[in-house]
Amino acid sequence: MTDAGIYLHMTGIQLRKREGRLSRQVPAGMRAGIAGVVLLLLPAAMLTAQREHIPVVPFPREVIEGRGTYHPGGSAVSLRISGLEEVTGNIVTKQIAEAFQARFGCTVTATGQKQPDVWVGLPAKDAELLSAVRREGIEPGKELGEEGYILAIGKKGIIVAANAPAGAFYGVQSLIQLLRGTPPPGEVPVLTIRDWPAIPFRCVMDDISRGPVPSSEYIRQQIRRYAEMKINHMSFYIEHVVRTETYPDFAPADGAISIEEFRELSEYAAGYHIRLVGNFQSLGHFEKILGHPQYRHLGATDRMLDPLNPESIEFLGNVYREMAPAFSSEYFTPNCDEAWDLSRGGLAGAADSIGVARIYAGHVTRIDSILRRLGKRTIIWGDIILEHPEILEMIPESMVVGAWDYSASESFARFIDPVKQAGFDFTISPGILNSGRLIPDFRMAVTNIRNFINEGYEKGTLGVYCTVWDDGGMHFFSRDWYGVAYNAEQCWRPNRDPLEDFDRRFSQGIYGDTEQLIPRTLHALNRLTDLGPTFEMNYGVFTKTLVPERGEKITFDPDSWRQVRQWVDEAAAILENGITPYYGGDLDFIRFTIAQYDFLGDSRERLLEAADAYARASALQLDDRNAALEALNNALELADGVRMQFEQLAEWFTKLWEAENRPYWRDRALLEYRKRLAAMDDQGELLRRAIKDFKAGSYLPPPAEVRLDISRLSGQYFQYWLLAGGFPLGSFDESSRDFLGSMGGEEQARPFPGMRFAGPGGREYSWIKYDSPKQGEVDLKGIFDPPIRAVAYAYCSIDVPQKRRVSALLGSNDGATVWCNGKEVHRVHVKRSIIPDEDEVLLDLEQGRNHILVKVEQWKGDWGFSFRLRDEEVRNHKQKYEIQ
Repeated sequence: MTDAGIYLHMTGIQLRKREGRLSRQVPAGMRAGIAGVVLLLLPAAMLTAQREHIPVVPFPREVIEGRGTYHPGGSAVSLRISGLEEVTGNIVTKQIAEAFQARFGCTVTATGQKQPDVWVGLPAKDAELLSAVRREGIEPGKELGEEGYILAIGKKGIIVAANAPAGAFYGVQSLIQLLRGTPPPGEVPVLTIRDWPAIPFRCVMDDISRGPVPSSEYIRQQIRRYAEMKINHMSFYIEHVVRTETYPDFAPADGAISIEEFRELSEYAAGYHIRLVGNFQSLGHFEKILGHPQYRHLGATDRMLDPLNPESIEFLGNVYREMAPAFSSEYFTPNCDEAWDLSRGGLAGAADSIGVARIYAGHVTRIDSILRRLGKRTIIWGDIILEHPEILEMIPESMVVGAWDYSASESFARFIDPVKQAGFDFTISPGILNSGRLIPDFRMAVTNIRNFINEGYEKGTLGVYCTVWDDGGMHFFSRDWYGVAYNAEQCWRPNRDPLEDFDRRFSQGIYGDTEQLIPRTLHALNRLTDLGPTFEMNYGVFTKTLVPERGEKITFDPDSWRQVRQWVDEAAAILENGITPYYGGDLDFIRFTIAQYDFLGDSRERLLEAADAYARASALQLDDRNAALEALNNALELADGVRMQFEQLAEWFTKLWEAENRPYWRDRALLEYRKRLAAMDDQGELLRRAIKDFKAGSYLPPPAEVRLDISRLSGQYFQYWLLAGGFPLGSFDESSRDFLGSMGGEEQARPFPGMRFAGPGGREYSWIKYDSPKQGEVDLKGIFDPPIRAVAYAYCSIDVPQKRRVSALLGSNDGATVWCNGKEVHRVHVKRSIIPDEDEVLLDLEQGRNHILVKVEQWKGDWGFSFRLRDEEVRNHKQKYEIQ
């Protein structure tokens, strides 16, 4: 230090500037105080090289690099905090002390001296700091706002200066990442960062209503880590997990978060400059509360609140009045999305008389009126508005409309433009989807986040409301941080920079990891979304049947898993013995996902080997009982090995769950594990009994009796369908009757999930989603009644890039009829058992989407069908298939 103040030794400096929307002006004060500044637009190669040693997420708007590196003057570092409130001051003091101890082995001592080694504060609140920053030409200007900052690192001293506490706090976060991301023998560069956010409202919402509810400790960790990435709002998607005093009975006992706990979390988050956004689902997705008998009178249907029932508004108002004061943000989100039943059930008459748009607009207007009286501004999701744009003329202009979509699209104009053109403020909501997945497809998430935020920023979005969804209830937030960090990067500084650059900074600045373990592993795993069995990282593959029911048989296609196993092995090799200095626990959650995929491929191979060994024993039992016994023991050893591997997965899952979440939903999440373990236990017991009896002189039962009737079957069978049925027949010969008359008939049927329609005699039927647990068969017997003399329908769509004819292979028990785009293309009326691929059906597919309807007849006994395309590579999202 010099008597003149903190001298930053910043001569010969180059300024990194960005083209486009970001400012190209350097403050006059900074130019005056730094000698030898050169302004230039660096070529891309130089920018990439520069970012490699500036490991900060989000990457700053402007960086001025100097000559030399920073080193503390000794084993003790003095720290002065100026103008910050006590809570923030204490937090940054602790953060800086931990960072300096970890990086340099130095102790940090708070001081009031005029020449501290590290100075963090607000020049407007401290004349001595103001004098120092003016001498160095780094006085924060008004253009930095309340969240901008200047971080100046010299050879011996550091200054973080800002206009407001939030900016000073964010400057410290950048400093910590710089120290963390340049471990020895790396050097901390001399530089000045001038930084501010592009988007003021930067929120992450965690879905806590479809399974995992994080513990209070984990929520606090989320707060700290969000703040490190300069996220300034936090929300939770809430359907029923809030416990209010007025209605304490709808929240789950072991998963509820009380109003008082939310208030405490708001206070905790305030120290990290995060505000909590209230959220309570207030129309659709209300089935969890309506499932309680005492609240069913509030529903229009079993899944949607009745918006015309005054008691519904009274209920919501009472909940809001308790929740609103506990959440620190000025915004509140009542959601009101996916309200599919606005013209159904008790609302059918009103929909006919006043229209769906007016029902919806009236409901959200009443909600908004309550929330405005509570000092909140309403954010509602925009999907219903896009379906009925006239709603925009019926609701208050003060409401904020949330545009949401989670696809990897190039443009999101259809979600943004109608709202913007109507003059409403809007937020944009990209997504990190665990929904129905073993792990998010980050390739899709990154594209969605980048394109949506950039377009939203260009069109003037109020903010970003990034959503992390957990539909399915088997997920861990610790696997989501890569997507959360990329969202933070784009919120602060919308850009289309190479992802490789972000990966380096994310790894070094967040984890202190120079090996990029997490990005490399996630990218390796996400290649699985290109393969048929693991397309979209779908969770359904984990629930497929591995052990057949006694007396039944199943098939596996081991060839389709060979590439899966290779890529999983490559991902595992990246993390093998890998550690990160910070947040190392995240690696265990990713390792668990790798173990899940490893089990999926390995178990099929080993169970096929066990089935082959049992079949070999059956063939040898008459001629060579010793060889047969050896084969039986081999089969048992293989089956027991699969069971042990799966039991270890269940134990690991439980430990990870308890590390993040409250007990609620854990047992339900473990049901799939317990169900499968029970099947494996029974299989093992049946095998042991067969071996014991064999040793006593008996002969072996058939494989189906020991749950080992497992064989190989190649081909991509369609396993996900929309189903409707069963429709009883007076006699088997009535199967040609059209049961879809209320939908326009079989030729016009274009169903969607949950669609309801009237069948014969006025009975209501609905189309249900069904993902078959068996590879080569959709078993209808266990789904529909009656078990004899009936028919059921199955629907899917097939997308093709251009018109073409394809060959479909059908098996059915009993007869079946197939329609393609409303044209009957195959009919077989017969009593038979299922043989996969027995019938060939030619399908003339049009460019774009094609509609496939299959009617399956039931005489008696087993009932089901199989369907695939010959010689075609197919991928699917639920019942929507696509030829590659």
